[in-house]
Amino acid sequence: MSTVETVFTAVASHEGEPIRTLYVKLKKERIIITSALQDQLRSNLPNLPGVTTSVEDIQFIDMGGQKPLPK
Repeated sequence: MSTVETVFTAVASHEGEPIRTLYVKLKKERIIITSALQDQLRSNLPNLPGVTTSVEDIQFIDMGGQKPLPK
């Protein structure tokens, strides 16, 4: 059973430095709690020169009634 429901990728730059962000939404019904998965990710992320990594809990606000943007 997969733990991940969706992944959203954002790419930008700040003062010429590239910034890449992955937002991962976990399934509500999973066998691992969020903090345990975060700990696993933190311990398995490689240490790369010049690269800053972090694993954080981001709270999203669900407003409901979502619909596509008009064309």
